[in-house]
Amino acid sequence: MEAGNIIKVEVIQKNEDNLLLKVDENVEAIMKKDQIKEGVDINDINVGDVLEAQILKFTEGEILLTQLYEANEEVKENEVEEVERKEAPKESAPGINFDEIKNELETKKEIKVVVKNVVKGGVTTTYKGLRAFIPASLLSDNFIKDLNEYKDKEIDVIIKEIDEKKKSVVLSAKDILIKKKNEEIDNYLNSISVGDEIKCKVKSTTDFGAFVDMGKVDGLIHISELSFNKDKAPKDVVEVGEEVEVVVTKINKEKKKVSLKLKELKDDPWKDIDNLHKRGDELKGVVTSIMDFGAFVKLESNIEGLVHISQISNERVEKIEDVLKVGQEVDVRIISIDKDKKKISLSMKPKKEYKPKEKEEEFVYEPQRIETTIGSLFKDKFKDLKFDE
Repeated sequence: MEAGNIIKVEVIQKNEDNLLLKVDENVEAIMKKDQIKEGVDINDINVGDVLEAQILKFTEGEILLTQLYEANEEVKENEVEEVERKEAPKESAPGINFDEIKNELETKKEIKVVVKNVVKGGVTTTYKGLRAFIPASLLSDNFIKDLNEYKDKEIDVIIKEIDEKKKSVVLSAKDILIKKKNEEIDNYLNSISVGDEIKCKVKSTTDFGAFVDMGKVDGLIHISELSFNKDKAPKDVVEVGEEVEVVVTKINKEKKKVSLKLKELKDDPWKDIDNLHKRGDELKGVVTSIMDFGAFVKLESNIEGLVHISQISNERVEKIEDVLKVGQEVDVRIISIDKDKKKISLSMKPKKEYKPKEKEEEFVYEPQRIETTIGSLFKDKFKDLKFDE
């Protein structure tokens, strides 16, 4: 057994991440979840199934396999061995500098090779006197439909495994491609900032939001940042391929994730708020959430308003949950609207108990001019008074 060989194995145990396979009576092997054939779910493989698999790694203590074919599909026996035998280098073992090759393995040095042959499960070539095998799963970071497009093509690879006894190596182009892609993503994330406005195209929709293509990375618009109508599914708000304007709200460079919001939310009722609501309107609404300070109520316009704890009842409310429940329909009255902050304050108190303060008329004191003389004030006092001549 050696890397690249195709063998038949039987599934004897499984869990969420791995399959334990029987190679022969005395040998067992592991197949990791990410090495299972493209399009095959590990949950669809059952204990007792027979698989055609290829050896990725073979040492005395470990055999690592990848599934390449449907169970029991016909495979030409020893096909890989025959191709590799034809390519076997003429150099003898003493002419191979394994110390140099091991150093290239440890330092992950990028090397160039030319693909010579296409075999089931990958491609083969030679490198410094060694037979070299590149599994299809390590040839690209994307699924490859036809391996023949790589024949006679020069590619950049690194060494993944060395088998001195078999004078062979396993190479990988995928590691280099992923490394370069991550470097491009890092550079892009360093070039954008929270608050940036970007035009993107919708790539896909899910139950929790929509993914958009930002060029080097996909960004997520959470469902709460798509539309004011939270009852609408993302697929009913935006379409795949639609161009949208987004605003960056969060950048996680470590996880290479970007959170976004639509520059203008779809179905925004605040655009027509003057025609929808005014102070004093009596409406019905549904309680959507309860906080320590009050309850949020969604109106028929899909705008949410806050009923402060002091506006729930005439009686003192200690615990809102004792009075209101999420989903409960309630009668409310608008007591204030803040268009700039997009906030509406509501009251559940009976109308007669709520008296909005009117602007009080200011009292203005204006002093009056009094026309008078001392004589007119004291004329009665002076009428009998005599003066000496």
